[in-house]
Amino acid sequence: MTSFDPRKPGWRYGSDPDRLLSTMEEVGFDPTHVPGSYVPHDEGDEDEEFTIDRPAVDGALMLAARLTGVVLSQRVLNGPLLAGSPVSQG
Repeated sequence: MTSFDPRKPGWRYGSDPDRLLSTMEEVGFDPTHVPGSYVPHDEGDEDEEFTIDRPAVDGALMLAARLTGVVLSQRVLNGPLLAGSPVSQG
């Protein structure tokens, strides 16, 4: 229904791209922010990946907690990240 890159919350897509607008704003996202609308930290610094002042990771985790009711503790966030890999069908 709704998808967006937490670093670029102004670019939303899906069948209902604005469905989460109020919740996004509640957790600190600026749903009008799009790439190129940043203010560099240092004079001449043009690398947007390092100058966006947006709550990308924190905001994404807070949004997920609001939507699912599942809050990840600091212990979980600072611990080992469990992952799996696909099993080869060969």
